[in-house]
Amino acid sequence: MDWDTLAEIIASASGEERAAGGGSRLAELGRSAAQHDGYVADMKTMRVEWVSVGDYVLVTKFGLPEEHDEDTGRRRAIRTAHSSAGSDAGAGRAPQYPSTVLALNEYPYYLCDGILHFVLWKRTDGPTTDTATATTSDSDSSHTHLITAEETAAAFEQLHAVLGRRCLQLLSWTSPPALRSVPELAHLHILVRTPEYLSGQHSNSSSSSGSGGSSSRLRTTDVDPSHVHLLLPSTARGLSSAAARLRSGGLVAFPTETVYGLGAHALDEAAVLNVFAAKGRPLTDPLIVHVHGRAHADPLMDLTPAELAIFNILASKFWPGPLTLIVKASKKVPPAITAHTGFVGIRVPKHDLALALLAECSIPIAGTPYVSCPMCCVLRAVCCVL
Repeated sequence: MDWDTLAEIIASASGEERAAGGGSRLAELGRSAAQHDGYVADMKTMRVEWVSVGDYVLVTKFGLPEEHDEDTGRRRAIRTAHSSAGSDAGAGRAPQYPSTVLALNEYPYYLCDGILHFVLWKRTDGPTTDTATATTSDSDSSHTHLITAEETAAAFEQLHAVLGRRCLQLLSWTSPPALRSVPELAHLHILVRTPEYLSGQHSNSSSSSGSGGSSSRLRTTDVDPSHVHLLLPSTARGLSSAAARLRSGGLVAFPTETVYGLGAHALDEAAVLNVFAAKGRPLTDPLIVHVHGRAHADPLMDLTPAELAIFNILASKFWPGPLTLIVKASKKVPPAITAHTGFVGIRVPKHDLALALLAECSIPIAGTPYVSCPMCCVLRAVCCVL
């Protein structure tokens, strides 16, 4: 089953069909025999041990305290927890528990290789509205029990942060506002396509943006997984995320005044080798090192006084700009950058976003022209960046 078919099935399945527990196209997703057997066994155990599925979720997912129910002899969640339930709650104050929780689904629907299934749970206070009366407007205050667009976006951002470059594309669909067995909980399903999906039996095709259905319950990220893993806004927050990615050994595609560059931490040899692996670039082709300013080039060079004087004249005349100065590399520069020649090319790009990224990460960035690469994130000069 490919991603487009999966999206079409989710988009065409109505909320009423889901609430009925059958008859919808979601049944086509199914579970493997092993998954189904595990689900049945776990549900039997849950019914013996817990008062309800809701109690199980509130304790295991949301961290609410539990107690023994004298009437049934089973475990149940303490829904109104007092300060005694937590030592850090403070005198006379009830401890705070999250209102939404994102967790890997223990009982996944049918998963192709390389697709992870998460559930976003939301606690609801007070009675929930029947599915038939629910609206698609996330801002309608009469339906605050529904998972909002903002909460969904926050879950997407959390998955991007946790999964990093394993996160190619996200697809989500809402369940009914509440299930009969879990009346106080709303939940939303999120499928994540990972690089393993592309390396398996599936072709590297363009992403679906909700193709095959017009359901307003369906949401997808507008990302082409054959090109990028993660989009980051070209804002202070986006720059911070891109810089953190570079410092941790990740790859970032960023604009310069000449081309988009595929960059990595220039002093991290493993990160540098990832650039070669991502592009299939031969190790005999050296990389260019980008720095924020003239002073940042000094640790990368090993020059005589005469050579340094010539370097300073050229740098003061042409930097920032598209001039790469080739000099003898210091021992700090990984040999892979120089193609084991002992010489490194250095430049200061003349592009506001590139300079801002260099300033934010405070490291030199080894780069090469960016071509469609499924191992990196992309920082764009307009609107959104990866």
